[in-house]
Amino acid sequence: MADTLEEICNVSVNLSQLQTGYQLFDLPATDGFVIRDLVVSNPKSKKVQLLRNGSAFRTLECSASFSGFEVVPKDATMSLSTTASPVFNRLQSVSGNQILQTGGTTIFDDSLPATGQSAYAMMAPISSNVTYLTVSTAFSTTSNQFCLMAGGNFYYTDSTGSSGGALYRRAGGFNGAETTLWSGMSIATATYDQATGILYAIQVGGSVWKRYDTVNSTALADVSLPAGLTSQSGWSASAMAIAAYNNVLYCSIMGAATCHIVSGVASSYVGNFNLTSVNYSSYRHQIRFSKNKSGDVYFIYISSVSTWQVFSISGGNPSVIPTIRRVFSSSYNLYYNTAQNILLDLPGTDWVVGYDGSSGVQLLNPATLQSFSVSSFSVSGSIVQQGIDNVSAMADYGQIGVRMTGVRFI
Repeated sequence: MADTLEEICNVSVNLSQLQTGYQLFDLPATDGFVIRDLVVSNPKSKKVQLLRNGSAFRTLECSASFSGFEVVPKDATMSLSTTASPVFNRLQSVSGNQILQTGGTTIFDDSLPATGQSAYAMMAPISSNVTYLTVSTAFSTTSNQFCLMAGGNFYYTDSTGSSGGALYRRAGGFNGAETTLWSGMSIATATYDQATGILYAIQVGGSVWKRYDTVNSTALADVSLPAGLTSQSGWSASAMAIAAYNNVLYCSIMGAATCHIVSGVASSYVGNFNLTSVNYSSYRHQIRFSKNKSGDVYFIYISSVSTWQVFSISGGNPSVIPTIRRVFSSSYNLYYNTAQNILLDLPGTDWVVGYDGSSGVQLLNPATLQSFSVSSFSVSGSIVQQGIDNVSAMADYGQIGVRMTGVRFI
C-alpha cells in the first residue's frame, strides 16, 4: 500500500504563545511520523526554535522550506518556542498637565546590536511616534516633580508647597479616580521598592520616611531617619537621591562621594560605601535598583553626565555592602534635574534606561555592560513609566507559521 501524505501541523503562532512554548503535535505511543516537508513562515526574521521532546533540533531566523526525511519517533512531541522578550518600545512622561507618550518599533532582547552601536541597526526604519494622551481630569498640581507608576496606579507629588504639598494616587493610571494620600507637606524626594511595592517619600526638612503600601493601598507607619544619615555633612532631604529594594534604602547626597545604606522598616543605619567620579554638587544624582530575568540585583548610580557606576548586590540582599564596582561611559550626556526621574529599571528585562533630556535614550545591561542607544525620542518632564505596549510588541514580532506534512508509521 502506498504511503499516504498527511498534514500533521498547520498553525500560526504569536509571541505570547511562543514564549510559553507552543505544542505543534503530540504523537501517541503507537505512532511515529516521518516529516517530508516543513514550511516555516517568519516574515520578520525572528529567532525561533523547533523542539523535539523539549530539545532544540532546528533554530530558524527567517522563512524557510525543507524537504527530506526527518523521523519523529513514537510518543514524541514537537513544539515551537522563542527566548525573545520585548525590552523597550515606548516612554511615558509627565510635564505639567500633559502626558507625552513616545514610541517606536519594539526592541527584543534576542536581537540587540553590539555594545556601543545604535539601535537603528535593528529598528530601521525607525518610527518615533509622539502622542499626547488625554488627561480627562486635570492634575491637582502641575508642579508634579515626582511621578511614579506602581501596581498599575499613578502617583504624583506637589513639591512646591503651593498647597502645602501632597502626594496623590490615581487608581488604574493617569485618568483614574484621585485620592490624596498625604497633604500639608512638600515632598523632597520619593522612590518605589519593586520588591515590596512600598513607596517611600521624605518631605522638605523632614526627618522620617513616609511610607505607602501600593500593593494593599495602605498607609504605613512613619520610620525615623537614623542619625547615621542625618548627621552627614551636607545632608538635607532636598539634597538626597534615594533608591529602595527589599525594605532597604540607598541614599546619596549631592556632591558627596559616599552612598549610605539605611533600613526602611526601622531607624537603623546599615553602613556606607565609596563612589567615584562624583560631580555636579548642585544636582541630585540619579540612582536605581534593577533586578534582571535571572534574579540578579544591581545598583546603578549616575553621578556625572556620562558616567554610570554599576554595583552587584550580593545574593540580592541590599543590606550587604557592595564591593564590586564597574564603570560605564554613556554615549550621551545624561540630563540632570533636582526632581525629575530620568533613570528607570525595566521590570521583566535585563535592562535599565536613561534619558538625556533632549532626544537620546541610553539602555544598559548592568550584568554585561552591553549598551545601545535610541535617538529621535522626544520626552518631556519626569519619565514615569517604561511602557512595554504589549499590543505593539505582538504586532512588531509578527506571526510564525508552521506547516508540516509527511507519513505516519506504526
